[in-house]
Amino acid sequence: MDILLIGTCHPLQYDNPPVVCPTNKWGEAQKLLHQFWLRKIINDFDPCIVFDESYLALTTFGLVHAENDFFRHTSYVPFQFPWVHMDVPMNFRHVEKLRGIPSVADTTYREVLREQYWQETIVWITNTMQCKRIVVICGYDHVEEKLLEKQFRVLGQVAIHNVREQPWYNLEWTRRPHDQSIVDGWVEEHAKKNLRLGKK
Repeated sequence: MDILLIGTCHPLQYDNPPVVCPTNKWGEAQKLLHQFWLRKIINDFDPCIVFDESYLALTTFGLVHAENDFFRHTSYVPFQFPWVHMDVPMNFRHVEKLRGIPSVADTTYREVLREQYWQETIVWITNTMQCKRIVVICGYDHVEEKLLEKQFRVLGQVAIHNVREQPWYNLEWTRRPHDQSIVDGWVEEHAKKNLRLGKK
């Protein structure tokens, strides 16, 4: 199997203002560059299926982010490839309660158990679909720690792209002020769309 492993930065994948990070014009520019970068390397690779750690994969099923009225995804769509959310279907706060360890300190869960779950999900689905070329998207820390790459090399050839190695990558915008007017514009557009669709 041929695997393209992409290390990304989650604030560039979707908007959740200002819970995860602020929204501002600098961030919007970074998200656009991120979208162009992902679109090109995924299209060039031409996978059978894409596995994604983030909530973004859930937009395929029309779901919305828990903290917002709607989910304005900033990347990937439209693609001709099936998209699968590969992460553990449990909020990390619930995991903290079950394991009794704060998520920041729980490296066993983050680096071992979650990645093991990803691999099992990927193997099960790729075997079922008889896939020979897949893309796996996850946070860049999983790529840089090399454990996931080592597991994937057992399955086949692995090519790696890391967002932190891109010349345009810069998270300075996450420390700049939040611009609510941008978010208000999305809310207004969302309301207009619902009106056109006959929804409340």
